[in-house]
Amino acid sequence: MQNRRTRAQKGSMRIKDVRDAYASRKKREDRGDLWLYYVVRRISFYLTWMFLQLGISANQATYISMAIGAAGCGLMAFGDYGVRITGALLVSFWIVLDCVDGNIARFKKTSSNYGELIDALSGYMMNGLLFLSVGIGAFIHIESSFGLITRFFYIDLNESILIILGAWASLAIIFPRLIYHKFMNAFPEAQSAEIKPGAKHSKGLYHFGYRMVHNITSFSGFLTPILLLATIFRLLSIFVFFYALMNTGVLIITTGRIILKGHRLSEGVDKL
Repeated sequence: MQNRRTRAQKGSMRIKDVRDAYASRKKREDRGDLWLYYVVRRISFYLTWMFLQLGISANQATYISMAIGAAGCGLMAFGDYGVRITGALLVSFWIVLDCVDGNIARFKKTSSNYGELIDALSGYMMNGLLFLSVGIGAFIHIESSFGLITRFFYIDLNESILIILGAWASLAIIFPRLIYHKFMNAFPEAQSAEIKPGAKHSKGLYHFGYRMVHNITSFSGFLTPILLLATIFRLLSIFVFFYALMNTGVLIITTGRIILKGHRLSEGVDKL
């Protein structure tokens, strides 16, 4: 560790030094997120090296990521075709920067509660903005894919439903996280891996299903490349419908499990 810091101070820091700071525990956490682990994290090491050379701190990297993520959502909502593609690329860049701040904190040993707070704020911001932004953009620029949806459901849908579904998709993905944090405050002794929304290492059919859904619906999964492809091929209407459905499933299952766990704990059924 001392050698790595010395090289950084002398300006001879290598990409390998940044990669070596990627702790084994963090690797295990990331391994379930296929896109993050095999693509995003590896790209982030090079960007981390550049940020360190420029003297950018972990918290500053988080602020930069928030600005880029918000800009990407804005372009997705109000831009034309080419601008929306730029927006999708910025959203993809946001998840890379979301890794960079953690890389910097681990490399420089500057992790802090405040850093965790603003990092969480960045994630909540993107979950709250992205689907609504895509819904607004899909409404403003109605694509032919919207007609496919109306024919599939055999009903005449008003285009404004895209905004409603986008807003609902954002709410549905945030709400279980809020319930989980309230659950942990109400039952601080509860550290069960099977109830924690971010758990990726329990076993069984539920865990397999969780990993599949998580890799589809999470920013650390395939959400950003799916968004980029949907933008390029003008399928944002289908994107909004699909994620409104998927996020609703996440809302129902995760919230139900948290409530059931809380009830069992309050009744003394579960022993932790």
